[in-house]
Amino acid sequence: MAKTKRKAKRQPSAPATPWDMGPNTAAQRHLKVVEPVEHFDERTGKKVTSPNGVKRARRCSMAEHYVRQGWLTERQGKAAQVLLNAWERNLRTAPAIKAVQVDTSPKPDAHIAIQIDRVSAYHRVVRLVPAKYRAFVLHVACDDRALSAMPGYRRNVYMERLGAGLDGLADALELS
Repeated sequence: MAKTKRKAKRQPSAPATPWDMGPNTAAQRHLKVVEPVEHFDERTGKKVTSPNGVKRARRCSMAEHYVRQGWLTERQGKAAQVLLNAWERNLRTAPAIKAVQVDTSPKPDAHIAIQIDRVSAYHRVVRLVPAKYRAFVLHVACDDRALSAMPGYRRNVYMERLGAGLDGLADALELS
């Protein structure tokens, strides 16, 4: 068969989807939220969505997923977010260049002091979680893992314990 005939028999490929969000496998879709792009309109003072229908994909935390599913309240989700923010700040280090440079700064302790402040802030927040629920809260909020990954998982029991721990944290933080 001639080359031109083979080309004519080929099926046309599907058109590319607008605003491609990348691979669409099950692992890629896990905890991924596709939302319309919003911006603040200064004239009206309100948030408006993009008129072009542009959407963004982002990853949500496991606690946010539980809030979206209705298993946790918004207040509990806020408490989990406070703990997650403290944990993520704790993981930051000095700028990457400092890792390869010889200590030549006249004040090398500045980065250490910042890191100690971050660790202290994280521990201040963790201490507010009731001790008997701490494992459940840290598993979901800091480790960003599902409750079903905990040993001996029983959904209703573990979800109640997670909610009670986050309520205790929210009460201590005086969240509304």
